[in-house]
Amino acid sequence: MKRKIPEGDMVRFHLTPAERTLVRDETLYDPEFANLADCEGNGFVVPMTLLDIEELQGDVAAAANHCSDKKVQARLDRFFEKLQRCLDKYEEV
Repeated sequence: MKRKIPEGDMVRFHLTPAERTLVRDETLYDPEFANLADCEGNGFVVPMTLLDIEELQGDVAAAANHCSDKKVQARLDRFFEKLQRCLDKYEEV
């Protein structure tokens, strides 16, 4: 069952250092987006709206579709799936 949240509310998206570097180096998404992150354990927690996550997911998909390095493409694909799992947890009301 999806958790219902008000439209525009922030969710806590967990990001590893490797994922942060992947977004910064391989996508056109704002490279400063993780500067608002809180350090937590071995990674970061970034407050994002579901729309922010969808936009990041689109940039990750575009980067994966145009990537010539199969290893980087596989990392982008895994990150895309992680973003989708996060989106699947919530429903805006």
